[in-house]
Amino acid sequence: MSTIKSSEITPEQVYLSRRKFMIGVGALAIAPAVLSACNALAPAAQPPTADPGATPPQRQTYRRN
Repeated sequence: MSTIKSSEITPEQVYLSRRKFMIGVGALAIAPAVLSACNALAPAAQPPTADPGATPPQRQTYRRN
């Protein structure tokens, strides 16, 4: 069995930083899928309805100020 030199061992602080970084990268990779799933569950937006009391554009002959 070979002996590992202390200079080849990753310091604990660097190891923990790398672990936090990988968790963050994983969260960023999953975020678009989660957001699209939320949008799929949301009800579809209703198109705006026209005001029934409005004058049709064909009948508008002048503008009032």
